[in-house]
Amino acid sequence: MISIITVCYNAKTDLSKTMDSIAKQVGNIQVEVIVIDGGSTDGSQYMLEQKYRHIVSKFISEKDKGIYDAMNKGIKQAHNEWIYFLNAGDVFANTNAVSNISQLIESGGKYNFIHAPYISDGVTHTSAELCLQYLSAHMINHQSILYRKELFDEELYDTSYRFCADYAHLLNSWAKIKAVKANFVIANFDSTGISSSEHNKKRMWEERIRAVWNSSLPVSSKIVLSKRAAIAYPYHYLKGLISSNEKR
Repeated sequence: MISIITVCYNAKTDLSKTMDSIAKQVGNIQVEVIVIDGGSTDGSQYMLEQKYRHIVSKFISEKDKGIYDAMNKGIKQAHNEWIYFLNAGDVFANTNAVSNISQLIESGGKYNFIHAPYISDGVTHTSAELCLQYLSAHMINHQSILYRKELFDEELYDTSYRFCADYAHLLNSWAKIKAVKANFVIANFDSTGISSSEHNKKRMWEERIRAVWNSSLPVSSKIVLSKRAAIAYPYHYLKGLISSNEKR
């Protein structure tokens, strides 16, 4: 029913933490576990073969073009109806997370996008209603989303984005999205990744603006989605200039 995709690169310790978390779920319900590695040289492959062979369904280790390229590889390998991304360093919130997801899926709702609360730095973040007004300033956390695989039939992640390919994909799929908000926490998100770095905020807002205006949404929706960017992008642009000048 669920394919769990983990992407990693030279993150052996974080990968082990994530695999331990998945192993605790596998005892409750059958899942497909796919690990896409960027060609690590830190012993990640050996560790997976020795310690986690019993839970990993597919392992690929080769150079890629970045995190979204790796995620696309995982999607192509997935055989199950639902796709969930739990990357190296991220863990399930508890041992019942996958069972709770499965029960929600089996309830028979006609949805193809599940989003839920998540934990980051010890704080539980409640998932908001999925609407354009919310997406003008935020993005649903990737580790709190499950996608029905059909949402990737026509379009995978655009690898020209470094940070916001998931945002662009969501906007391009907007007309097909049938979302449901879960009332339980799925994952504990590792906030030390590149997308969480203040240094990358300017680039992220640039990509969000591009995603909005390259989408097939009507102009009125694009204007709604651009309201926060009109403030946030100049702010981070100027902040970057000041920081650069201070370093000189």
